[in-house]
Amino acid sequence: MACNIREILKWLDDTNLLVKTNISEDDLFGIEYVSDTSLDVKNNTLFFCKGNNFKKEYLTMALSEGATVYVTEREDLLEFGNYILVQDIREAMAITASKFYEDAWKDITLIGITGTKGNSTTAYMIKSILDEYLSNTPFFCGILSSIENFDGKVTEESHLTTQEPIVLHRWFYEMKKNNCKYCVMEVSSQALKYKRVFGIEFTIGCFLNIGEDHISNIEHHSFDDYYESKLKIFDCSKKVVVHEELPIQHPKAIYYGNVSKNNHMPYYRISDVITEENKQTFSLDQIGSLGITMPGDFNIQNAAAAAIVCHELDIPSEFICTGLEKARASGRMELFRSEKNSNIVIVDYAHNKLSYEALFDSVEKNYSKYRIITIFGCPGKKALKRRQELPQVAEKFSDFIYITEEDHGEEPLEKICTEIYDNISDKSKAEIEMDRELAVKKSLDKFDEPTLVLLLGKGRETRQKRGSEYIDTESDVDLALKYL
Repeated sequence: MACNIREILKWLDDTNLLVKTNISEDDLFGIEYVSDTSLDVKNNTLFFCKGNNFKKEYLTMALSEGATVYVTEREDLLEFGNYILVQDIREAMAITASKFYEDAWKDITLIGITGTKGNSTTAYMIKSILDEYLSNTPFFCGILSSIENFDGKVTEESHLTTQEPIVLHRWFYEMKKNNCKYCVMEVSSQALKYKRVFGIEFTIGCFLNIGEDHISNIEHHSFDDYYESKLKIFDCSKKVVVHEELPIQHPKAIYYGNVSKNNHMPYYRISDVITEENKQTFSLDQIGSLGITMPGDFNIQNAAAAAIVCHELDIPSEFICTGLEKARASGRMELFRSEKNSNIVIVDYAHNKLSYEALFDSVEKNYSKYRIITIFGCPGKKALKRRQELPQVAEKFSDFIYITEEDHGEEPLEKICTEIYDNISDKSKAEIEMDRELAVKKSLDKFDEPTLVLLLGKGRETRQKRGSEYIDTESDVDLALKYL
């Protein structure tokens, strides 16, 4: 990829983002790369000085590594060379990244999923349907999720729900090159708030649900801020599939649910729900009878949303039906049984209050004869309220709890575990075991009776964030199979 500096200035000027620059009209040098991190700079890079905590040394490092022009919204940084001063660094970065990567997203049908729980599962259900639809064609469905990213050729484990604009548009460019006709992606509240998807228009969005999460002085300062950020999915979508329980009245909304309370139109009604051990079936108006083999009552809602999204994209019902039956979400409600005894391990990515309540409600209905052991932790420096909410929910439904590691990052693991433990009323029902593998081993030896172990928060992820680095570890699935 490459472009001329004049093109970049024109893009920014046309969108009223350009304030001033010291680059002469006679300068014709080319830009061969764009970046917003000083650790990822090549020769002839256009560098974006982004973030509230951006330091001058990051800029000097980028310039020393080959950046030839930098973009900033800060007057105090206009002293190092070829600069472009803009009104809004995030909008400038999103617009420039899109143009630099040839607006590749415009040639892909984009589906954006947001909500407090179920985003990954719904995204994979949609992908399964679209994979089925595209199975006899040369086209693919890409995915950008909190689990993994796939561009039609390459699959990578993900460490961020929604990428920053430069990386995001790079993925779109590769998807277009690799014949991806569709892309389904999770869109986080942070991505919506901080304009990571600015300038993009989703062919269809989906707003699944809302609950208190990511509320802290680091992320969203209040529930209203979190909710308002989620609502921005309407600003960047042509239409949005919305559950009827959300208090939203919007002309772009397509509602679904079990009972139409307000005579919403258009509307899809869920009915005839039947839950069996290995399959769940339900009906949707305008589509027909559907089934999934993923456990959990809450997955009916996820499947309904996925089916409606695809129906609105004019995917025939037979592909919706077959795709849902085949759908699997890596690390979501994956069940493993012991060959030696009656023990079960369920690996699930549940990591907030809403997803915990849904998971435990399903477990209580379907596994009442089992002793329940829950293994979980909380991440460092974000969603701090989980340290109070998750142990309270887990204690209500569990016979025992192991508190362990989950991406503690730059915050001390012992401190996080202690804060979780302090919010458990009956301390005899809980133990801090910071070694996640040892916690799994202990859990399967804890009781003589049939035991169901809920191993939560990491799914099939193969890394733990320790300090500022991601360290290779065995996934929860690997640990379940190892000790069952």
